[in-house]
Amino acid sequence: MTRRTVLRGAAAAVVIAGAGGASSGSRAQAADPTLQPSGQQEYQLAWSDEFTGTALDTSNWFYRQDAKGLSACRPENVSVDQGCLRIALKKEAAAGMDYTTGGVVTRQLFGYGYYEVTAKLWHGAGFHPSFWQLGLSAYSAHVPDYVGPSNAINELDGFEVNTHEPSHVMHNLHWYTPAYDVISVAAYDQVDTSDGFHVYGYEWTPTHVRFFVDGVQTGEAAYHGPHAMQNAWLSSIGLTPPVDESDLPGQDLYQYFRYYRPVWNPLDGVDGTIVVDNDEPGYAETGTWVPSPGPYGFQDKETKVARTVAATATWTPVLPADAEAYQVAVWNPSYPAAATSARYEVTHDAGATAVDVDLSTAGQQWVDLGTFEMSPGASHGVTASQGPGNTGSLRVDATRFVPTTLLTSVSAGYREIGNGWITEAGAGPNGRDLRLTSGGAGARVMWTAHPQTSLTHLRVWMPANTGGLRLTMRNGWHHVVKEIEAPVAAGWVDVGTVTLTTLRPCILELRPLEDDGVWAGPVSLTPIASPSTPPPSTPAAPSFTLQSHPGTGRIDLDYTWDVDPSVAGYHVFLDGAQLTWQPVVRGRFSISSLTFGLSYDLSVQAVGRNGERTMSPVTVATMPTDAAAPATPTSLSAEAGGRSAAVKWARNTEYDVAGYHIYIDGVRRTTDPQAWSRGGTVVEGLPPGTVQTVGVTAIDRSGNESGAATASVTPVDAFDVRVGHDGYVESGLWEASGLAGWAGTTCRATEDPNGAAGWQAQLDSAGAYAVAVWYPAHTTSTVAAEYSVEHQDGTATFTVDQTAGGNDWLALGTYSFGTTAEVRVRNTAGEGWLRSNAVRFQP
Repeated sequence: MTRRTVLRGAAAAVVIAGAGGASSGSRAQAADPTLQPSGQQEYQLAWSDEFTGTALDTSNWFYRQDAKGLSACRPENVSVDQGCLRIALKKEAAAGMDYTTGGVVTRQLFGYGYYEVTAKLWHGAGFHPSFWQLGLSAYSAHVPDYVGPSNAINELDGFEVNTHEPSHVMHNLHWYTPAYDVISVAAYDQVDTSDGFHVYGYEWTPTHVRFFVDGVQTGEAAYHGPHAMQNAWLSSIGLTPPVDESDLPGQDLYQYFRYYRPVWNPLDGVDGTIVVDNDEPGYAETGTWVPSPGPYGFQDKETKVARTVAATATWTPVLPADAEAYQVAVWNPSYPAAATSARYEVTHDAGATAVDVDLSTAGQQWVDLGTFEMSPGASHGVTASQGPGNTGSLRVDATRFVPTTLLTSVSAGYREIGNGWITEAGAGPNGRDLRLTSGGAGARVMWTAHPQTSLTHLRVWMPANTGGLRLTMRNGWHHVVKEIEAPVAAGWVDVGTVTLTTLRPCILELRPLEDDGVWAGPVSLTPIASPSTPPPSTPAAPSFTLQSHPGTGRIDLDYTWDVDPSVAGYHVFLDGAQLTWQPVVRGRFSISSLTFGLSYDLSVQAVGRNGERTMSPVTVATMPTDAAAPATPTSLSAEAGGRSAAVKWARNTEYDVAGYHIYIDGVRRTTDPQAWSRGGTVVEGLPPGTVQTVGVTAIDRSGNESGAATASVTPVDAFDVRVGHDGYVESGLWEASGLAGWAGTTCRATEDPNGAAGWQAQLDSAGAYAVAVWYPAHTTSTVAAEYSVEHQDGTATFTVDQTAGGNDWLALGTYSFGTTAEVRVRNTAGEGWLRSNAVRFQP
């Protein structure tokens, strides 16, 4: 069995399924406890499977089980041995496909961080392996074992490879909320993915995604929201015919999957931090605001969007008497068409400071507004409104106030050394006066401060167009020197965290790196938790309340738990999967769209001031049984085909609909509930020339069946052959088309100059038959699709411009056939897409 180990201490809850990494032909390098792939953010190993066992650990992974493209994904095609996860690629029939493949999906959800695998991909043409990330939806055909809330929000493709191009590594980014969107990153062509094991990784931050192959950054893209915790996938499908069957069965090999989460930010655990969230005490609105359920807030999806231009939102904290300054930040619920100019006005002891933020580029994260002195009882806080020149929607969420100590030119213990000191009115932060000198030998400023904790986070405010600074700190036996580069624009610069002693005063000194000027900060010192702070106590198991919605198939669940003020917050878990990427600071959390009749494990994890984690016991929440049937399907239509009918209907909105049954004249034609398809479904084998009553019902996961929607149709006395039928064949490189064929059926397309397709029908009897073809017209299609009709008297050819006409049956004439009839098509223009769909033979 695969081993599951929890490492505690410096690595802080690293979960490793397996260890080592021996593999076929090579050994994977042992996991580094920390990484810094782009030289910016640092990450620590949080979850890994090294695939060292003898079977897939199904407590960590789901199987992918859908049919897509050319293949069906089967659990039987997934195995673990000799240090590798193996995904078999076979020539065998399953689920209406000619090939089988496989895939695995993590049960865990992962957010921002660095993801890495080693993989050796198959070399034969026709398949599409990928290392990617996407959330799940309950009852999805991809992963039928998943029954949690819907979370298919955004997709990141660490690699996608079409195996007929093994040196072409593709990276793509997708969104499914609020509408589909995609960013394609330039492909990487400097590696052969089939010649051995290579390391593939991607770094996901609130604002960017960076891709890596064998340690080399191969691409980067800015990445707007919304973002959600997502599952990781390792899978392959058949996608790009023709499939090279000469060397099958084949396999894709993976030595490990590793996820590194961002190293704990000490500012997320500062004792005394105050968070004011929407619709909680301290929050107020003017104008019209409405809930915006799509974007992700700091600790929920309960964000707000302004519906009037003059609308404002204000967050006013209740400040304690022992703090004097706060580092203030607002949470940006990143979303398409976000405000390009949101104005946040911070009121503080010195007045009011306006900070304009471009929310469309700021990322789904805390956005720093600065450090401000705020006295308790003065109603200081933050107000959001439309900024100058804004072109997007103003969405807001929580505001955070982190206590800090601010050293300025009027602070006790401040000293100036050197000549030429002047006061420049209003030149400092928040409109405060700035003391500065043009330089000279030995010019510097000094403060005497008294550290509150042994670890202190430092920031220095620096004006624009200045030189760098050297910051020196002397504190007992501690002597720290930091060199700070000149900023591009005026603002606060993070210096980092330093170790001090609280037993002695600290002397801080600022002097220029060169013979430039120096100014009097200010400097902020934020006390953070000591590494010796004990981990949180075990929290009590959460309680819950349910709100069921009979007939919709959906249950909403509210967690509640007791809050320990000594911790930074809590992560929320459902069936062992973490749902939150920021610790929730209040004692409640809501989940929507759970399923009737199931049981779920609920737990919370206390997060200490240093990021340590302690899990609560589990509470089992059992959902009630659903006794209400789904609504009768609507918008049913039936279009006559050759001895068939194309049936379409609107998708039901109930969350737990398992599928649909189809009836002909009251007799059910489906054995199992059929999934809904935008293109509908074609019912075959109907008697021609006879009126048929088509019925469609919806059935939910509890077995409740709706009433039937009905429509009448009279099938045509004809033989139709379409893409996907046994009589349809292709040669050359073809692919699925995004265009719809007859009655929404599947179309295929090729740019291969040697590409051709054929339709062959087995007729009831010899005789004369009218021949017609159906193709989708498009401006990128070929202008010379040559159709050839093979009949008893020879061959008739027709050249069709597929950029025009189309989207209907095109008659090619009447011909004599035996019991077999055939039509072929090829592209004689040498350019443009050749498209195929259906041919009809009508007596």
